[in-house]
Amino acid sequence: MGKPECQDPASDASFKSINMRWKSYISCIALILGLRFLDLYLTFRYTPNLTQEWNPLVSIFGASWSGFIFMQIMVVLFVFSLMYFYFNRKMTVPSIQNLSFSDFIYVYFFDRLKPWPGRMISYPIHWSRHLVFNGFVFMVMTILISGFAIVHNLLLIHSIESYARFVAGHYKIYFPACFVLSGILSAHTFFMPGYLNYRRSQNRI
Repeated sequence: MGKPECQDPASDASFKSINMRWKSYISCIALILGLRFLDLYLTFRYTPNLTQEWNPLVSIFGASWSGFIFMQIMVVLFVFSLMYFYFNRKMTVPSIQNLSFSDFIYVYFFDRLKPWPGRMISYPIHWSRHLVFNGFVFMVMTILISGFAIVHNLLLIHSIESYARFVAGHYKIYFPACFVLSGILSAHTFFMPGYLNYRRSQNRI
């Protein structure tokens, strides 16, 4: 009879964690692809000739459907490549105690604290952490903006007059504001869970 093979619980847990990350990565890719396809479909339903499309690729550069779809594919592939760094990240917890939220963010990127004036000219130390951060932010922004675009198109397709009048009068502020807010929300969502875990670990010391 052969000797029973011993299994390392820590190794098994690590494998399960990695496996879960890749499943999450694939799920997020599928979600984004579904949202982008639905957005393009609804855009075609609302404006088949793209005359009412606000996207700068169309409204400023005059892209046709072929160019518009090609750029959408390029953007999505770029986001997917950044997402790889997020799902392949290593967990980091600062060793410095009693950090405020803004200090926690700074230490995440630079591993040390500096007075505020010196932070304006800091040189990045951990490029991988920047890639992880951007991978998460671009992923969440893509999901949020795609969801917004889908709702926006549905409201226009169903001729919701009050919304159509609002967009027609404020689109120069409305769309950029939604874009900026999605970026702020994405960045905050990236750091807040880590900061809460950091505070809990500090309380246990």
